[in-house]
Amino acid sequence: DEGIRIDAEKAKSLGFTGKSSISPRHVPVINEVFSPSQRDIDYAYEVMEAIRLAKEQGRGAVALRGKMIDAPIVSRARQTIEAAEALGLGRSEH
Repeated sequence: DEGIRIDAEKAKSLGFTGKSSISPRHVPVINEVFSPSQRDIDYAYEVMEAIRLAKEQGRGAVALRGKMIDAPIVSRARQTIEAAEALGLGRSEH
């Protein structure tokens, strides 16, 4: 199963959002790799909050943690939140 994990992590690093498998025993590892981490989920919510505040203040440009937030980052944040909600995961309480 370590080979499947390495292959799935490589695919994820290349931007893929899933992986096929011919064996059901690989599914838990694949799901674990492609599911958003708590850190990913928290960051996605931060992005969406930064966008909300910027719109509220009438600003066109948004920065978070010293980096500009553009449309692809917002899109990825939305996808992360949708995946997290579908998996029953939520924002951590700090």
